[in-house]
Amino acid sequence: MGRDLLSALLDRPRPEPVAATNHPSGDARRRERRRAPRRVPDRQEPLARVRLRASRELDVVNISDGGVLVDGQARLHPGAHVEVHVVTRDGRVLVRSRVVRAFISHLEADAVRYQGALAFERTIDTAVGEHAAAHVSTLGDSPPQPPPP
Repeated sequence: MGRDLLSALLDRPRPEPVAATNHPSGDARRRERRRAPRRVPDRQEPLARVRLRASRELDVVNISDGGVLVDGQARLHPGAHVEVHVVTRDGRVLVRSRVVRAFISHLEADAVRYQGALAFERTIDTAVGEHAAAHVSTLGDSPPQPPPP
């Protein structure tokens, strides 16, 4: 009798998915909760990397004026407060942040990578600028990039 019930459940017609915009309550359920628009920095841009204070460099997945999604070998703990060095067009900025969420993004026998969302305690200007390019060497081993002509 168990197989008959399972077959009946699998064979029954499924309702068509409803887009959130067509559903009367869809707008409330799918409303954008982000405070600022995100962008993916160019790989050559200084904002493509950030550094935890007294720790490792992290790759930026996306960034906004209010936070950053990072990926790297530094273990992040949700709820923890960290200080992050960010190179903006105003120069190098140290901003206190809270780890909103974190998880293991890649696991191998000899390597673990973590991904985490950091919320800045104050907004910073993450727009692309010439001044940021001059400070890229303060974050990592990359040489400074000349400003665009």
